[in-house]
Amino acid sequence: LVLFLPIVLIAFFLLVPPPRRRELLLFASLFYYGFSGLDHMLVLISGIIWVYLLCRNKSIIGNPRRLAMAVTGPALALIYYKYSTFILHSVLQIPIDATSSQFSVFENVLLPAGISFFTFQLISFAIDRYRGSIIEMPPLRSFALYISFFPQLVAGPILRYDQVEKPIANLAQYVPSKRNFDDAIAYIVFGLMIKVLLADGLARMMPPMLMDPAALDVNASLYVLLGYSFQIYFDFYGYSMIAIGLGRFFGFRLPDNFLRPYEALNPQD
Repeated sequence: LVLFLPIVLIAFFLLVPPPRRRELLLFASLFYYGFSGLDHMLVLISGIIWVYLLCRNKSIIGNPRRLAMAVTGPALALIYYKYSTFILHSVLQIPIDATSSQFSVFENVLLPAGISFFTFQLISFAIDRYRGSIIEMPPLRSFALYISFFPQLVAGPILRYDQVEKPIANLAQYVPSKRNFDDAIAYIVFGLMIKVLLADGLARMMPPMLMDPAALDVNASLYVLLGYSFQIYFDFYGYSMIAIGLGRFFGFRLPDNFLRPYEALNPQD
């Protein structure tokens, strides 16, 4: 990201004609995601095309069968990549044979980065289209950018299309302000501090205590429980701040995320 971001910013503001900024961000986002593996990028692109084709016709509005078809593709990909090992090993009790030279989902299937985030974003779009919240389908390039926008692709926050519809449509007219750049840098620096100082600090303290879990007393066990909980919290909080900051560079005001999740009283909160 240290090299990638300056190159994209220079191209966005200086090299590419403003009417082509959307295409630049789409190409940059797919190129950035492609570093995790071309097969993973194909999973992302396939999901985008699948949902777009099934949602572009207005017949999906109020049609539960078509909605089910739209969400089945991304959902099956998520289950295969993220939960197949759990289902086969923990549920079906199929043993892992690490010495086998044959293909195995335990050893050969690598989890695409951020698959949960872009899958739920694809599903949320299909549901909004089904409900009639999205009357007119956006162009494929706008929809693809909405799903793959690199600042929030890997670690969220998960977006509804109406949250980014205007920024995508106005990319050609976007003129950055000093306030935008100041906010962007502040969010990124703050997010890095949370990630490096707090999340990574807690992560370094956990392994020695987990070497012999049976020897932990009540206080140590409580410390590990709380430490791991807050490590996860600070990880996602830091990444969310960085994503918000990166979005500000390009005129996107991504929503706040992970404000106080441990104070939630119900799943909706």
